Amino acid sequence: MNTLQILCLAAMLYQGLACTNKKNPPSKGNVWQRMVGKDITTSPYSGSGDSPVDTGNQLSCNFDNGGCCWSNASPPTDQQDWVTVTGPTEPNKMQSSFGTQTAPSGTALGVGSETSATDGSSQQAILYSCPINCADGSITVSLKHWQTKDVTLQVCEESDPAGPTNNCQPLPSTSGNTDSVTLPGGQNIRLVIVANGFTVKGGSVAMIDDINVQFTQCVSTTTSTTTTTPTTIATTAATTIAPAVCKTLSCNFEQANTCNYVNGPGGSKQWAATKAPFQNLLTGIKYAAEGQYMDAVYLSPGDTAITSTKVNFPAGYILQFQGYRATEGVDLMACCDTVNNCPYSTTNSVQVSDYRSWKQATVTCPAGTQQVLFQAKNGGSNFGAVGLDNIQVVSQVGSSPLC
Repeated sequence: MNTLQILCLAAMLYQGLACTNKKNPPSKGNVWQRMVGKDITTSPYSGSGDSPVDTGNQLSCNFDNGGCCWSNASPPTDQQDWVTVTGPTEPNKMQSSFGTQTAPSGTALGVGSETSATDGSSQQAILYSCPINCADGSITVSLKHWQTKDVTLQVCEESDPAGPTNNCQPLPSTSGNTDSVTLPGGQNIRLVIVANGFTVKGGSVAMIDDINVQFTQCVSTTTSTTTTTPTTIATTAATTIAPAVCKTLSCNFEQANTCNYVNGPGGSKQWAATKAPFQNLLTGIKYAAEGQYMDAVYLSPGDTAITSTKVNFPAGYILQFQGYRATEGVDLMACCDTVNNCPYSTTNSVQVSDYRSWKQATVTCPAGTQQVLFQAKNGGSNFGAVGLDNIQVVSQVGSSPLC
């Protein structure tokens, strides 16, 4: 081999090493050490989520003393497990990852992903509480939370282990704060914390701490047969609602259709059962209130959309639902018989917090009402989506659905 060949071979070897080093940089630690602090350690979280509870204190937890009355979901329900996160954070890494230097106090619970899913889909980490025997009225859940920009956190409920989560309330995207959500009470309810996303290559992280749960325990009365009956159980009249009527009014859209709701005349746009996300992140809807599907419509300025179902509305019942408005100027109304009689309307609600989040609402129509309508209307200057989800019939606000 002559000198020129040796030099060429040396150059090729050098370039190959350079390319190899460029594609495979030295490891810089796991996602927690890279994004939160170099001395952060994680351990499998072991909690108990099976024993029924009667008070909110039994579900409150700061994770400093081991497992609480919360447990990881079992496979294949989700793709990630929550772990305990311990150790000093680094302010610059916290600022870069979460936009705040505020750190958890002591041990937190977290979920982290090194890389996104290979097919680009989002991943979930689900945490279940112990079941609540009976909560009278509403349930308030507050917690401190942190999440990278691609991760969303929701607090939901589950009343049937074989069914979907419902009444999901999103937590704000701002990290380091203590935020609260209010959920309807009822019997045999599990609270569910869902982290969804983890789509960024290079790492995604969510953390929660200082969970506080408050609700009023149902007052029980003892009959002559020593049977205990919670006061939130529906009255005899509520249990006699015709199943066909209840099912006509109810819909969670998870079958990718609008159940018995149809687009009505007078609208310039059409509602449709849609899988989240819908349209873009700024003027669309990022996730459904429960499950994956919702009824949604995207409105230009001046547009309206009407969906309705024909039913003889039963006396003494309430229609409970969740609505979403993406931008200021778009409104949602729930109406009885015509769009000129809407007991529920967001027209006068213009707080910033009213937009880009699911809000629970109710409407009661007079007995004899023959049609229930939902109207979306854009009276503003911006494009925007309106969503409708989890329509249920209840006997009182916050009680369990009747079908």
